[in-house]
Amino acid sequence: METYVAILAARSFRVRAAIAARFDLEIKQYDVINAFINAKRDPSGLTVVYKLLDGFKVLGKYVEIDRALYGLRDSPTLWYKEFKSTLLRVGLSPLKEEPCIFVSTNHKVFVIFFVDDVQVLNHESDEALVIEIVKGIDNAY
Repeated sequence: METYVAILAARSFRVRAAIAARFDLEIKQYDVINAFINAKRDPSGLTVVYKLLDGFKVLGKYVEIDRALYGLRDSPTLWYKEFKSTLLRVGLSPLKEEPCIFVSTNHKVFVIFFVDDVQVLNHESDEALVIEIVKGIDNAY
Protein backbone atom coordinates (compact mmCIF):
# COMPACT_ATOMS: atom_id res chain seq x y z
CA MET A 1 0.00 0.00 0.00
CA GLU A 2 1.44 3.32 -1.08
CA THR A 3 1.23 5.95 1.66
CA TYR A 4 3.72 8.61 0.51
CA VAL A 5 2.17 11.87 -0.58
CA ALA A 6 3.80 15.09 -1.70
CA ILE A 7 3.01 18.01 0.58
CA LEU A 8 3.89 21.64 0.23
CA ALA A 9 7.10 22.49 2.05
CA ALA A 10 6.80 25.27 4.64
CA ARG A 11 9.55 27.26 2.93
CA SER A 12 7.65 27.08 -0.37
CA PHE A 13 4.58 28.46 1.36
CA ARG A 14 6.61 31.42 2.68
CA VAL A 15 8.23 31.99 -0.73
CA ARG A 16 4.74 32.02 -2.27
CA ALA A 17 3.77 34.92 -0.01
CA ALA A 18 6.92 36.85 -0.88
CA ILE A 19 6.46 36.32 -4.64
CA ALA A 20 2.80 37.36 -4.45
CA ALA A 21 3.75 40.55 -2.60
CA ARG A 22 6.67 41.37 -4.90
CA PHE A 23 4.76 40.86 -8.17
CA ASP A 24 1.39 42.17 -6.93
CA LEU A 25 -0.40 38.86 -7.42
CA GLU A 26 -3.91 38.24 -6.19
CA ILE A 27 -4.35 35.23 -3.91
CA LYS A 28 -7.64 33.39 -3.68
CA GLN A 29 -8.18 30.69 -1.06
CA TYR A 30 -10.45 27.69 -1.58
CA ASP A 31 -11.28 24.69 0.56
CA VAL A 32 -12.26 21.34 -0.95
CA ILE A 33 -15.15 20.07 1.14
CA ASN A 34 -14.65 16.45 2.28
CA ALA A 35 -11.65 16.21 -0.03
CA PHE A 36 -10.69 12.61 0.66
CA ILE A 37 -14.08 11.11 -0.23
CA ASN A 38 -13.66 12.54 -3.74
CA ALA A 39 -10.88 9.99 -4.30
CA LYS A 40 -11.87 6.45 -5.20
CA ARG A 41 -9.98 3.54 -3.68
CA ASP A 42 -7.95 1.43 -6.09
CA PRO A 43 -10.08 -1.67 -6.76
CA SER A 44 -6.96 -3.77 -7.29
CA GLY A 45 -5.47 -2.60 -4.01
CA LEU A 46 -6.18 -3.33 -0.38
CA THR A 47 -9.86 -3.94 0.40
CA VAL A 48 -11.15 -2.04 3.43
CA VAL A 49 -14.23 -3.29 5.25
CA TYR A 50 -16.03 -1.99 8.33
CA LYS A 51 -18.65 -3.34 10.64
CA LEU A 52 -21.98 -1.60 10.30
CA LEU A 53 -22.78 1.11 12.82
CA ASP A 54 -24.98 0.52 15.86
CA GLY A 55 -28.59 0.50 14.76
CA PHE A 56 -27.60 -0.93 11.36
CA LYS A 57 -25.64 -4.00 12.44
CA VAL A 58 -26.59 -7.32 10.93
CA LEU A 59 -24.75 -10.41 12.08
CA GLY A 60 -22.02 -11.28 9.56
CA LYS A 61 -22.58 -8.17 7.41
CA TYR A 62 -19.87 -5.62 6.64
CA VAL A 63 -19.52 -2.69 4.27
CA GLU A 64 -16.72 -2.35 1.77
CA ILE A 65 -15.26 1.15 1.53
CA ASP A 66 -14.82 2.35 -2.08
CA ARG A 67 -13.67 5.89 -1.28
CA ALA A 68 -10.73 7.34 0.58
CA LEU A 69 -11.71 8.29 4.13
CA TYR A 70 -10.05 10.50 6.69
CA GLY A 71 -8.00 8.31 9.00
CA LEU A 72 -7.03 5.63 6.47
CA ARG A 73 -3.29 5.47 5.78
CA ASP A 74 -3.50 5.64 2.00
CA SER A 75 -6.20 8.34 1.78
CA PRO A 76 -3.82 11.31 1.42
CA THR A 77 -2.05 9.55 -1.46
CA LEU A 78 -5.34 8.70 -3.18
CA TRP A 79 -6.55 12.30 -2.83
CA TYR A 80 -3.25 13.74 -4.12
CA LYS A 81 -3.42 11.52 -7.22
CA GLU A 82 -7.08 12.42 -7.80
CA PHE A 83 -6.59 16.17 -7.44
CA LYS A 84 -3.39 16.11 -9.49
CA SER A 85 -5.24 14.40 -12.36
CA THR A 86 -7.96 17.07 -12.17
CA LEU A 87 -5.40 19.87 -12.34
CA LEU A 88 -3.75 18.19 -15.33
CA ARG A 89 -7.15 17.91 -17.06
CA VAL A 90 -7.78 21.65 -16.65
CA GLY A 91 -4.45 22.39 -18.33
CA LEU A 92 -2.05 22.91 -15.43
CA SER A 93 1.38 21.35 -15.03
CA PRO A 94 3.24 20.59 -11.78
CA LEU A 95 6.57 22.22 -11.07
CA LYS A 96 9.41 19.68 -11.01
CA GLU A 97 10.83 21.22 -7.86
CA GLU A 98 7.54 21.39 -5.94
CA PRO A 99 4.87 18.82 -6.88
CA CYS A 100 2.09 20.72 -5.05
CA ILE A 101 2.48 23.84 -7.20
CA PHE A 102 0.86 23.79 -10.63
CA VAL A 103 1.19 26.43 -13.33
CA SER A 104 -0.87 27.33 -16.38
CA THR A 105 0.64 26.88 -19.84
CA ASN A 106 1.25 30.64 -20.13
CA HIS A 107 2.92 30.65 -16.67
CA LYS A 108 0.58 33.37 -15.39
CA VAL A 109 -1.66 31.40 -13.02
CA PHE A 110 -0.36 29.28 -10.16
CA VAL A 111 -2.39 26.76 -8.17
CA ILE A 112 -0.95 25.63 -4.85
CA PHE A 113 -2.53 22.97 -2.70
CA PHE A 114 -1.93 21.50 0.71
CA VAL A 115 -4.25 18.56 1.42
CA ASP A 116 -7.68 20.22 1.01
CA ASP A 117 -6.63 23.89 0.92
CA VAL A 118 -6.13 25.42 -2.51
CA GLN A 119 -4.69 28.82 -3.36
CA VAL A 120 -4.73 30.46 -6.77
CA LEU A 121 -2.22 33.22 -7.56
CA ASN A 122 -2.57 35.47 -10.58
CA HIS A 123 -2.42 39.01 -11.89
CA GLU A 124 -5.73 40.81 -12.08
CA SER A 125 -5.46 40.77 -15.89
CA ASP A 126 -5.57 36.95 -15.90
CA GLU A 127 -8.89 36.66 -14.04
CA ALA A 128 -10.67 35.06 -17.02
CA LEU A 129 -8.20 32.16 -17.01
CA VAL A 130 -8.63 31.74 -13.25
CA ILE A 131 -12.42 31.56 -13.67
CA GLU A 132 -11.97 28.87 -16.33
CA ILE A 133 -9.61 26.83 -14.14
CA VAL A 134 -11.81 27.10 -11.04
CA LYS A 135 -14.87 26.14 -13.09
CA GLY A 136 -13.03 23.04 -14.34
CA ILE A 137 -12.12 22.05 -10.78
CA ASP A 138 -15.68 22.70 -9.55
CA ASN A 139 -17.11 20.53 -12.33
CA ALA A 140 -14.89 17.66 -11.21
CA TYR A 141 -16.22 17.76 -7.64
